[in-house]
Amino acid sequence: MRVQAALRKEDIEGRFMKNRDMTVEEALRKIAKLSPVKIVLSNVADKEQKIKKVQIEKKEKYFQIAEYTDKQVFHKNVDEEELISFCIEELGVNFLQLNAWMLRGEASLKLTKKGKLLFSLKKADNSALADEVRDNNRKKNYILEEGRVIEPLIDMGIFTKEGKIVAVKGDPEAPVNRGINCIKGYFNAKIMYGEDRITHPLLRVNEKGEFDKKGKFKQVSWKQAFDVMEAQFRKTYDELGPHGVGVLGSGQYTIPEGYTAVKLMKGGFRSNSIDPNARHCMASAAVAFMQTFGIDEPSGCFDDIELTDTIVAWGANMAEMHPILWARVSDRKLSDPDRVKVVNLSTYSTRTSNLADIEIIFAPSSDLAIWNYIAREIVYNHPEMIDEEFVKKHCVFTAGPVDIGYGLRPDIHHKKYAPSELDTAATEKSKVLSEAEGVTLSYLGLKAGDTLENKNAAKAGDHWQITFEEFKKALAPYTLDFTAKVAKGDPNEDINEFKKKLKALADLYIEKNRKVVSFWTMGFNQHQRGTWVNEQAYMVHFLLGKQALPGSGAFSLTGQPSACGTAREVGTFVHRLPADMVVGNPKHREITEKIWKLPAGTLSGTPGSHYVKMMRDLEDGKVKFIWVQVNNPWQNTANANHWIKAAREMDNFIVVSDPYPGISAKVADLILPTAMIYEKWGAYGNAERRTQHWRQQVLPVGEAMPDIWQMLEFSKRFKLKDVWGEKKLND
Repeated sequence: MRVQAALRKEDIEGRFMKNRDMTVEEALRKIAKLSPVKIVLSNVADKEQKIKKVQIEKKEKYFQIAEYTDKQVFHKNVDEEELISFCIEELGVNFLQLNAWMLRGEASLKLTKKGKLLFSLKKADNSALADEVRDNNRKKNYILEEGRVIEPLIDMGIFTKEGKIVAVKGDPEAPVNRGINCIKGYFNAKIMYGEDRITHPLLRVNEKGEFDKKGKFKQVSWKQAFDVMEAQFRKTYDELGPHGVGVLGSGQYTIPEGYTAVKLMKGGFRSNSIDPNARHCMASAAVAFMQTFGIDEPSGCFDDIELTDTIVAWGANMAEMHPILWARVSDRKLSDPDRVKVVNLSTYSTRTSNLADIEIIFAPSSDLAIWNYIAREIVYNHPEMIDEEFVKKHCVFTAGPVDIGYGLRPDIHHKKYAPSELDTAATEKSKVLSEAEGVTLSYLGLKAGDTLENKNAAKAGDHWQITFEEFKKALAPYTLDFTAKVAKGDPNEDINEFKKKLKALADLYIEKNRKVVSFWTMGFNQHQRGTWVNEQAYMVHFLLGKQALPGSGAFSLTGQPSACGTAREVGTFVHRLPADMVVGNPKHREITEKIWKLPAGTLSGTPGSHYVKMMRDLEDGKVKFIWVQVNNPWQNTANANHWIKAAREMDNFIVVSDPYPGISAKVADLILPTAMIYEKWGAYGNAERRTQHWRQQVLPVGEAMPDIWQMLEFSKRFKLKDVWGEKKLND
């Protein structure tokens, strides 16, 4: 694409190429509002291959489109809406993907008779695509099917043939991956065609073909599957009410799927019992965000990697778990190896340490002590490094209860506990303080050997404001000597060498002009004090004023493609609504009811059973219908022996939507075949708040259907009078 007249090449690059998260429509609208503007699209063609060039010129009150053929020119005048429609629908122009190539003069494009987009490379020797082109087409033409270029989380191009995906490649213009795919990206297409792919609904039936919980799986029609599912849902809903049924989802929902699930459950069935498996991981990060910022999601950007001087990985094996980001970290380190420092903190040595300047192996949970040590170094030994202006203007100091238990069953003698589990269960009620805990909790008047009664287990999120002096007093025990003794995780490491590493880590954070990014994932979030340790990261970055600045910040990485965009932004948690609103806030319910066009008072203000509690409720007979989507709860939930037994041996009905027969599918009573990522439209939201869309590339295998279709079809079987009556929620 060439842009002439008042717009220079560098203007276009500055205005558009840096905004790749815009939709095609948004980009074209931005162009349309510039004046004057003339856009020339070379080497395009209509279905009859007649048009050689299209010129779009902005006039005073309209846009003039000129279509050039060999013999004549066709003109038509259109308004902005018609222009957008023409560019997107008739020409199929994907402005954001093609802009860079066109500006560099390396490529032209046209639409073929079969609806394919044809790239002609003018400078193949210099093009980023040259090698791919030589391998695939001797004529130096690069062909993608219709639906040709997508930008999902993994940022790549999809190649199809005869209705199946046959190849994938990284997209060089993708803003996150930048042309690189991880192993998931490369194999996401291949796993769509496994021999054991579930292609039809499967129901446990007896010899007569009737549903039988003890029966064997047999292929059934979608109608029969929904008939049985509806009957079992109505049975449970009528017996136990809205919270007797539940949905277990995940951050692998697309944004539309998650939104549909929330709206169906909370607005339709008036049940708040929908929760993602992000409860196992990102819940810690989400609560810390809400308590720290009053709003959820990370405040950093992946571009901070290229801007920072220091990357510190806390319980995050990025080299293996976030290889695309680690490739960018590696590039940054190698670009300036003397200045850029990498530190890896872990409970054991990982591949991430291969690049690290410092590897710190710490004892499990002692990262809490390390953060407090760094904060103590700042407050006691380097108070001049505190960003006084930032702290005074934007921060307050708070504390919360320490007697909060561990999220186990409140009844430590629950009948479902095995004898071997009772000693662990007892810690939910109380525990005897260790020597180290006696030291760190001395500011509360506690000492080693005292019994800490967990009186605030139900109020773990409570917190209150304290003074800076109280904050400073609580940090006092965390000296270098004390912290090293508590935190050293490798018994073979010399204590003095370990101390040197801790001191070097603190120095990197404290150095005045050094930019620092702290990354973490499950090492923090699946911590027994996950919310605390998340908040400690912000504590240090806030004290230094190194938060949400280019190249600096505490950055929680997500483990699923849309844990941010779906689970959190959409609100697929038992206590949440979309847009960081919560069911317990009457004003939030009112706003949601207005947007959803629901009568006032429709939404329930009572949170449902969260992910783990839903499993416990299943075991206790309080939940008897669960629909599982985009996750594998009987594989990924601790104490799975409890939940598998409950699902298979008790009176309940389990529906699992899944493309493959994992553990949860085998536990189910009904399996619904689900379309996979490229067999449906969708969007994901990643850890830097970027929403990325993709189009369906191929039809689903067999009778598999998208989750969103399944939910909509199931919803059609109910009328308002069936589910909007008075229902008992709890005792």
